[in-house]
Formats: sequence, structure tokens, C-alpha cells
Amino acid sequence: MKKLLLILNLILIALLVLFSIQNAEAVKVVFWVWKVEISLALLMVLCVGAGVLIASVANLFSTDKKSASKGKSLKKTEKPPVNQDEKQPRENNL
Repeated sequence: MKKLLLILNLILIALLVLFSIQNAEAVKVVFWVWKVEISLALLMVLCVGAGVLIASVANLFSTDKKSASKGKSLKKTEKPPVNQDEKQPRENNL
């Protein structure tokens, strides 16, 4: 299993290097008064990273709300725990 993960990581790194080489030209990014020239590959990696970060934060908040409402609904339907020390009456099968 570790060898498979190593091979997949090496393939992913090779693809990332190939992508970076093919998209190495500089592009100009303008955001209001901010201007910068950056590699297209680096810009795309930064955009993907920002998207992952935003999605993770959004998922974190939505998961908290779902688990909180799920916990409330479970409390209503839960049965009280059975005391194991109490002896259950046995049925006589005679």
C-alpha cells in the first residue's frame, strides 16, 4: 500500500512540474490599485489553494450546524439506559 501511495505521489509531482513548465509565462494581475506580475502556474495553484481553503471553512460551519441539529434530534428519541444490576424476571418454560 505504501508503494502505491509513493508511486501516485511521484506521478502527481511529475504532473505538477510539467504543468509549471508549460505555464511558466508571467501574467499581469490587477486588483483595484494592486498590480503584480506572477507566473500563470503559480497563480492557478494559489487560486486552487484559496478555493480549497474557502470550501473547507464553509464545510466546517455547515458540519457544525448539521451535527448540532442531529444531536438534538437524537436526544429526543434516545431510550434511557438499562441498569445491568437489576435482574430481569425469567420466564418459566415448564
